[in-house]
Amino acid sequence: MKYHIRKVKTGSGYIAVQVIKYENRKRVVVKHVGSAQTKEEITILRNNAADRISEQTEQISLFPTQEEHFISLEQYEYLGFQYTFLYETLHKLQARLGYTCFGSKLL
Repeated sequence: MKYHIRKVKTGSGYIAVQVIKYENRKRVVVKHVGSAQTKEEITILRNNAADRISEQTEQISLFPTQEEHFISLEQYEYLGFQYTFLYETLHKLQARLGYTCFGSKLL
């Protein structure tokens, strides 16, 4: 089951944070996490909702909230790149059309 985090503005002006799922094209509220007014409070509630989803479903977040340690690019040397997808596609097309008998893959 796939869960989502939903933010809804309430009649009192607060923002409600909910954990929802979709069943038969209908939205079902699984858990009302809380309501908040400031962005900081909303962020805390969203993190709590994400924690609840990860605990219940063991679903890993696509965009982790923890900052990762990045390695400086100064430690690496750029060697270039290759267009292998286009090359392989054209080579397969050549093979299908029978042009591989010439010996050169670049024709």
